[in-house]
Amino acid sequence: MVHRRGYQVGTRISGILLSAALTLSPGSATLASNGDAHDDGVLSVPAELVCALRLPGMDDHIRRPSALFVDHAHGEVFVGDSGMNRLLIFDRAGAYRYEFDFTDQVGSVLDLGVDSDGFVYVLGTSREGPRVLRYDFDGIYLSDLPLDAVDPWQIESMTVTGDDHIVLIDRLGICVVLDRAGTVVSRFDTAVDLGNSDLPTVIRGKPRVHDGRLYLPAASLGHVLVFDVATGEALPSIGFKGNTPGQFGFPVAVDVLPSGVIVVLDKMRFNILCFSPSGRFLGEFGGKGFRDGWMYHPTLMAAVREDQVIVGQIMDQRVQVLQVPEFVFERLPRELDTDDGSVDVDGDGSSGPDPRSP
Repeated sequence: MVHRRGYQVGTRISGILLSAALTLSPGSATLASNGDAHDDGVLSVPAELVCALRLPGMDDHIRRPSALFVDHAHGEVFVGDSGMNRLLIFDRAGAYRYEFDFTDQVGSVLDLGVDSDGFVYVLGTSREGPRVLRYDFDGIYLSDLPLDAVDPWQIESMTVTGDDHIVLIDRLGICVVLDRAGTVVSRFDTAVDLGNSDLPTVIRGKPRVHDGRLYLPAASLGHVLVFDVATGEALPSIGFKGNTPGQFGFPVAVDVLPSGVIVVLDKMRFNILCFSPSGRFLGEFGGKGFRDGWMYHPTLMAAVREDQVIVGQIMDQRVQVLQVPEFVFERLPRELDTDDGSVDVDGDGSSGPDPRSP
């Protein structure tokens, strides 16, 4: 089967040419000097806008962004738009490429992911309950993922891992890892360490898997849970609840940059918090506002480049790419293993010279 870069190539090329002048919003002026922030020891700065995602034409726009996934292998950004029951595809620079709709299969998009071959997996609603559907590169529905091992009505969120496993989280915190045929690879309880009083009321954010670790925001508890996705072993969590820099008000999304920096979106503090692989706070950026470059109750986030994240919110139907402050990376090397000892200093599973800072 031909990837969409060859299929409907005329449509893609014309879409890119048409949107070149219309899609990209110029980055706003830098609101704070990253160098000054680092020199002065400031831990929280306003966000710097790279671009805002726009659709070509005057009458069309993202109506209700409800899911977000970045396919790093093919350099594409996928935005689930429940307002129009469709999937929008952009390149990593923000230029519109393509779209397809789900009207014949699901009512709305809850979550999505893309495997290494470019096939798209969509968690969507239906009269029969949530379904996980598989589409080819150009939006042709292929099949439903068998969900015999789970109760579809309990599925809350989903992500796809780099080794092509589909990770489902249910409303009780049970994580089920499936292969692409629907066979169970592993199953574990992410709520095993929560008290019984917390379990019925815990609100979770969007999961993400990176380098074999599952990161799951426990939004109502104010931290990010971390697990070994293969064994289900609980690892040290990230952050704690509060309302000052470095603390979580309501974390809802998480991802990991290639440098190892863990970025967490806080819906109630309108910020993105950055942590080292060991969980030490490095800094944060963002701010409450109603114009490009600012946020108002954002709910979606993903790493789009080594130093950029993409953030989505329903208010004003805004999806925008933001720059990670340089001082975050300047502080990172201090947190990594740099000696030749046998002790894993930062808890990242490596000892001796760290591959991220050899």
